[in-house]
Amino acid sequence: GGRGGSVVLEADPNINTLYRFRRQVHWKAQSGGHGGSKNKMGESGSDLVVIVPPGTVVRDEEGRLAGELRRQGDRLTVARGGRGGRGNASFKTQANNAPKLAEKGERGTCRWINLELKIVADVGLVGCPNAGKSTLLSVVSNAKPKIADYPFTTVVPNLGVCDMPEVLSAGDGRGMVLADIPGLLEGAHRGVGLGMAFLRHVERCKIILHIINGDSPDPVGDFHAINQELLFFNPQLAKKPQVVVLNKIDLPHVRERLPALQEEIQATLNHTRFLAISALTRERVPELMMRLRKLANHIAETEKDVDFGWVADGGGAGGEDRVDFERLDQGSVLDGEFVIEADPVNFPGQYRVVGRTIERVVDMTNWDYYESTLRFKRILDATGITKALHAAGAEAGDLVMIGDLDFEFAPEDDTECNRTPKRSAGSLAKEIERHDNEPGQVPPPPWTVKK
Repeated sequence: GGRGGSVVLEADPNINTLYRFRRQVHWKAQSGGHGGSKNKMGESGSDLVVIVPPGTVVRDEEGRLAGELRRQGDRLTVARGGRGGRGNASFKTQANNAPKLAEKGERGTCRWINLELKIVADVGLVGCPNAGKSTLLSVVSNAKPKIADYPFTTVVPNLGVCDMPEVLSAGDGRGMVLADIPGLLEGAHRGVGLGMAFLRHVERCKIILHIINGDSPDPVGDFHAINQELLFFNPQLAKKPQVVVLNKIDLPHVRERLPALQEEIQATLNHTRFLAISALTRERVPELMMRLRKLANHIAETEKDVDFGWVADGGGAGGEDRVDFERLDQGSVLDGEFVIEADPVNFPGQYRVVGRTIERVVDMTNWDYYESTLRFKRILDATGITKALHAAGAEAGDLVMIGDLDFEFAPEDDTECNRTPKRSAGSLAKEIERHDNEPGQVPPPPWTVKK
C-alpha cells in the first residue's frame, strides 16, 4: 500500500488570524492507496497543507514548544503519515513461495496541538494606557483603532502599515508594519490588566517604540515601570532596540515641562533614540517614522536568522521546554529497544511492553492470517521480549499488553509456534487433525488475541 499523507503547517502572509481554527479543529490528510495486482504499489496519499499566518507558534498538549513559523513559506510537519503495509510477495522465501501473510498499513500520527499567534511587525508600540499609541497608529497608517479619552480603549492588538512617502522611499517601496499593543500596567507579566495576553506580541517586533504619556503625573516612573514589566516577562526583550517617545507635547503644561522631562529621561538611557512628539497634531511624527525606517533597515541588514524549531539539547529561550514531533513520531523508545512495565502489587500477572518498533509491528500485523501470528512470535523471540518477560516473572496465562493488543503469555517450551515452522506440510496436516479442527482450519495460537 501507499504511504499516507502528512499534515503540514505553512506560513502565508495573506492570512493574519487563527479564526478558521475555531470553526474547524480536525484536519486529516489523504490515506494511501491500496496495492494492486502484479506487485503494484498503492498511490501515496497527498499531504494536507494547512495555511497559518506568520508568527504562529506551535505547541503540544503539554505546552512544549514544537516550532514557530515566522516567514512566508516556513513549514512544520505536525502529524506524520503512516507507511503502507506490505503484501505477501514481500514475505516470499525459497521455502515458502506463497506465504499467507500480509501487513496492514501503519496508522498515521494523531495528536492535538495548540496554536498561538504572535504578531510579526517591524515596530511594536508599547506604553501605559492612554499614552496615545492608537492615535499615532491612526495618523501614520490607514488603520482605524478605537480612540477615546479613557484607559484600555484598545483591547486587541491593531496592525497598521505606514505608507508615508518618506518611509516608502527609504524602504525601497516597502511600508513599515506597526503593531499597537494594548496598554500595560505594573504587574502585567503576572496577568494584571491585559498584559499577559498581549506581551507575547512584542517578542516578534524588531523595534520597540516606547510611548510615554507626557500628561501623566509621573512620566519617568511610567517609563521605568513598563521597562521592568518587559524584562520580567522575557529578559530577551531588554536586548531589543528601543525608541523612546514623549507624546502630547501639544498640551501647554507638558511643553513647559519638556526640557526637564527630556533631561531626566535621557539620563536613564544608554542611547540617543529619544524624541518628543505630538501624535494629535503630527508634530515631528514624519521625522519619527523616518528614524524608525532607517533603524529597521539597519536591523534587517545585521540581524541573524534565529531557529525557533527543535533544539538538540531540548533547551530554549528562557529555559522553555521543546519537543520535536518528528522524533516523537519515531517513538519514545528508539532503535528497537523496549521496556517491560509491571506493577505486581496493584496489577499482579499483568505486563505491558513499551517500544515504538514492537508497537508498530502489532499495529501493522493482520491477525486474520495464522502465519502472521507465527511471525509475531518469532519477532518476540528475536527482539528478546519473550526472554525479558520471563526475567520479569511472567508465567503461563499472565496478561501481556503491547499497544492495543492484549494476549495471554505462554511459556516458550509449550507453544506450537516454536515447532510449527520446522514441520512439513504433512506434519502440519496431522496436527490439524489432532486438534479436531474443521477442514482447512489452522490450530489456535498459543495466546488469546483481544483487540
